[in-house]
Amino acid sequence: MSDPQAIERGHQSSDERNTIVVTIAILLVVFMVIAAVVGLFILDAAETPDTVPAMGLPTRDRVNEFPAPRLQNKTGVDMQELRKDEHQLLTQYEWIDREAGTARIPIERAMKIVLERGFPVRKK
Repeated sequence: MSDPQAIERGHQSSDERNTIVVTIAILLVVFMVIAAVVGLFILDAAETPDTVPAMGLPTRDRVNEFPAPRLQNKTGVDMQELRKDEHQLLTQYEWIDREAGTARIPIERAMKIVLERGFPVRKK
């Protein structure tokens, strides 16, 4: 089968028989077709669309299943109340714990005290 002159030239000029490769390719295609047909029969018999749980977009009968989002109706009023509360915390005196001597002072007064006394320093 081997040509001695072809071996000397570095390649084989005649083709080998490809029957094994062709047989494997044909068997692979036949197996894939059989698997696809059997898979279709199994999927068809497994569950019908009525029994499959709905995933994704809600259908008409599932629209009322989830509550509506709770959105702010009065965003401007809510923001004004928040700013008013923040302003009150930053500008008024108030006891936090009278027994411990902890009080809230206005931010302007706190900054002046820090400028007069300096920042607290830890003792080493």
